[in-house]
Amino acid sequence: MTRYCEEEIVIEELESAPDEPRKFWSVKEEAILKKYYLKKGARPIADYLGRTVRSVRCKAEAMGLRRKVRDESNEDDDNG
Repeated sequence: MTRYCEEEIVIEELESAPDEPRKFWSVKEEAILKKYYLKKGARPIADYLGRTVRSVRCKAEAMGLRRKVRDESNEDDDNG
C-alpha cells in the first residue's frame, strides 16, 4: 500500500488554476427550495437557480427536506 503525504503530490496544472468561488445559498434560494422541492423535485429547481441537481438535493437534505419515493411495484397489486 502506498501512502502519499499531501505535500508530496504537486500537479502544476491544478496549482496554477484559479480556485472556484464557492456559491453560498441565499435566503431566497432556500425559500424556493423549501416551497417547491417536495412538489417539483430537484431538476426544475436546479435549472431555475442555475445550480446542479446534486447541489439542490444535498441542500434539501441538509434542510431536512425529503421526497417520498413512490413504490411502483405495489401499484399493480392495488389494481388486481
